[in-house]
Amino acid sequence: MVKRILMFVFTVIVVSIIGGLSFLCFRKPAQAPVSPARVPMTPERIARGKYLFEHVADCGRCHSGRDFGRVGGPLVPGREGYGNIVSTFLHGMPGVVVASNITPDVETGIGSWSDGEKIRSIREGVDRDGNALLPMMPYTDYRLMSDMDVESVVAYLNSLAPIRHALPKTRVDFPINLLIKSVPRPVGHVAPPERSDPQKYGKYLAALAGCGGCHTIFLSFALAWAEVLKCYDIFIGVNALDYSGYPDDLPLLPQSRDLSSSPIG
Repeated sequence: MVKRILMFVFTVIVVSIIGGLSFLCFRKPAQAPVSPARVPMTPERIARGKYLFEHVADCGRCHSGRDFGRVGGPLVPGREGYGNIVSTFLHGMPGVVVASNITPDVETGIGSWSDGEKIRSIREGVDRDGNALLPMMPYTDYRLMSDMDVESVVAYLNSLAPIRHALPKTRVDFPINLLIKSVPRPVGHVAPPERSDPQKYGKYLAALAGCGGCHTIFLSFALAWAEVLKCYDIFIGVNALDYSGYPDDLPLLPQSRDLSSSPIG
């Protein structure tokens, strides 16, 4: 009798594991329908998008051509949005990690993508086929990007010269490839920041720039997941980079500076 019960329990556990893995394998991440909107290609939008691309979101760090024969791997002029196999110069990635060619080249870039598909990819973390992107691309930060700003980024991308540069597809290792499906989520309307309020506007820019990735306190056991999945909040509490109410002995990421208003910041 006991043997039968144990066998039944074992069978239930095995079936549950297989069923759970099958569900994770075939499920799509949460996502909204693609917007049919077309982004206005005005000089002002393109200039704003260039500023966000180069100086705030720092998209070129992964997506533009870089000269790794020089210290720091500076960006190569004329190769904006060129794309890179990131896992060749950042070791320890969970598989083959590729920052796509995001120029308007139709065959090797995103020239065939609609503006709505580009917007959804940037803010929601899914590609045009609805597959989850590895959150090393900080779409968890870009969720806060206003509608006007994300449209400006897309306008700038649309203005780039098409570059033919074929790259392999990202192949994320198990089980990360299943876990990242829980990261994307739909983003509705995001109002523009209050640029008249320096503190609010500064918080908005710091969020998009991912400053909290290094300068915000995390529990030590979560650091490994934070590095791979970036499934953490950028800011603690109401105020950006506010450490109030947290014990002094919580660890910071190595060599990250306290940017709060405390005496040591």
